[in-house]
Amino acid sequence: LAAIAVTRGPGMPGSLGVCLNAAKSLAAVHKKPLIGVHHMEAHALMARIDSTKNIEFPFLAFLISGGHTMLLVANSVNSYTCLGTTLDDSIGEVFDKVSRQLDIPSLKPDLESMAANHQDESNNSAGEALERLATFGNPSNHKLPLPMSKADTSSSLNYSFSGLKSATFRLIAASKDNSFADKADIAACFQTTATNHLVSKLTKSLLFTKSELGVSPKSIVVSGGVASNKYINSRLTAFAHSNNLLYFSPPKHLCTDNGVMIAWAGIERLKLGLIDPYSITFKQRWPLQDLGNHV
Repeated sequence: LAAIAVTRGPGMPGSLGVCLNAAKSLAAVHKKPLIGVHHMEAHALMARIDSTKNIEFPFLAFLISGGHTMLLVANSVNSYTCLGTTLDDSIGEVFDKVSRQLDIPSLKPDLESMAANHQDESNNSAGEALERLATFGNPSNHKLPLPMSKADTSSSLNYSFSGLKSATFRLIAASKDNSFADKADIAACFQTTATNHLVSKLTKSLLFTKSELGVSPKSIVVSGGVASNKYINSRLTAFAHSNNLLYFSPPKHLCTDNGVMIAWAGIERLKLGLIDPYSITFKQRWPLQDLGNHV
């Protein structure tokens, strides 16, 4: 045992406080270094655990999950530049809400009857259920507005999903055809539009990174729970290849929140001597770009 790594933030005070106190006690008893890890840095660094991939800094880190939609330039361990983040709902949150609005559990008999012709693994979350339903739909059968595509927002590098969520809710409510096929079409249209939004802002952010920051990343790392969505993953892979970027994403079981990513971030920081005193406290709010500040 070389050190004790623990999530320092951001997050809920109760959970962070309990875990940090436990980590402090373990570190003190065993006389080991303590490393307070930023939750989002852990996601950004997770893909680097596979040494064969040789992911070099700087790279783009795209964190898409139920709590975050954030694009960063990972300059090095402990140094990040935020390019854009969601102004309202995260993409994972909206996937879950639209999925519930579609009442996908009621479609279970239809999904099971089609499983013989369309093999897919069992999905548990609402977002994964929407992804599966969308595979049976035609996104062209409906039309939804592309977020932040108007003149006053098109140049922004940020993301917004609340308008798309509301538009999808209205589409579901207005649908006179409550069939499996129509719900699958709506799911496909929503998923396609949300992904178009990701790719559109990602394209602008890459241009900004090169022209304004003078940084030319050679790869993009996509992490977070939504990174396991096969459709989104395929679209982001295509984006990377079309822009001569290497594409990396952790295995599905390491895309969501997990202890391995905290341990790996701890290893990355320990190698650089980035250890913390036993007196550190948790940080409920902690912008990733402030990570290098010694507070």
